Amino acid sequence: MVVDDEPDIRDIVAAVLEDEGYSVVVASNGQQALEMLPAERPDLVVLDVMMPRMDGRELLRRMGEHPELARLPVIVMSAAARVDRVDSGAPKIAAFVAKPFDLEFMLGTIEQIVKREAPHDTR
Repeated sequence: MVVDDEPDIRDIVAAVLEDEGYSVVVASNGQQALEMLPAERPDLVVLDVMMPRMDGRELLRRMGEHPELARLPVIVMSAAARVDRVDSGAPKIAAFVAKPFDLEFMLGTIEQIVKREAPHDTR
C-alpha cells in the first residue's frame, strides 16, 4: 500500500512497483488508508508523514491499536520530518526514505523488506 497525499508521488511509486510485479493499492491520506487496511491486508505500507485529514504519525498510532495491523512493516517517506519514535505497539518502521528520493533506492529498499518479511520455506 502506498499512502501519500501528492498524486504524482503516489502514482509514480505505485507504477514502478506494479512494473516490478507487485500488487499495489493506494490511499491519499491516513484516514483512507486506515479504512482500507483491514480489507486489503498489504504486506508493506509506504507512508508519507505529512498529509491532510490524518497524518502518517497518527496512522501509525492507530495501526498499533490493531494487532493484525501492528505487525505490518512500514517505510516512512518525508521531505520534512523523520519519524524515529512512535508509540509502543505501533508498526515497526522498517526504513525511512527522505523525499525527494531515487526510485531505484526506493525499489531496492522495498525488495529488501519484502524478502526479509516473507515467510520462510519450512520444507
